[in-house]
Amino acid sequence: MARGRPSKLSPSQWSALRDRLAQGESVSKLSKEFGIARSRISERLSESVEKIKSAAHQLVEVDETLKALPLTDRMSAINLAERLKSISNSLAGAAEYGAKTAHRLAAMAHTQADALDDYDPMSSPDTLKSIAVLSEMANSASQTGLNLLRANKEAVDDINKHAVAPEPITEIEVVIVDPKDRNATGIHPTSQARTL
Repeated sequence: MARGRPSKLSPSQWSALRDRLAQGESVSKLSKEFGIARSRISERLSESVEKIKSAAHQLVEVDETLKALPLTDRMSAINLAERLKSISNSLAGAAEYGAKTAHRLAAMAHTQADALDDYDPMSSPDTLKSIAVLSEMANSASQTGLNLLRANKEAVDDINKHAVAPEPITEIEVVIVDPKDRNATGIHPTSQARTL
């Protein structure tokens, strides 16, 4: 959802601006060069630039930590990191397949449930058992994905606990202008402002 006027800068210009800020160039200098307000640059890029700088510092720390290790330990650490990434990717894949399997099993259980006699479902005990087994299998297949979602939600909730809420708006200024009495600049010389 776009707000206000379209940006004066293209996405590639914003990207270049972000990269240069992350490399330490000043907001004032870039503001003049790109012809855009310093506040607009800060508003749009400060969070992104801070994340980039933080990630870069973490990468440097990891690199320095690895270089301090003996060669065999360094190789063990790199191999372990690769295994952890592989496990993470495998878990994501397992969650996706589990969700698809759960969906298919639930659909099969639903199809069988549709075939039941609503007035006398107990007349088909084999169908009821089949529905129960399929439902249990569907629930079991979905567990990996649900656990990953739950863990992700907990991580997001933890991040949100530490987020700073914006200040509420406590004042609104209303300017009343008589449209018949404007000067050449379009600003009424006797406009009245009230703070609510």
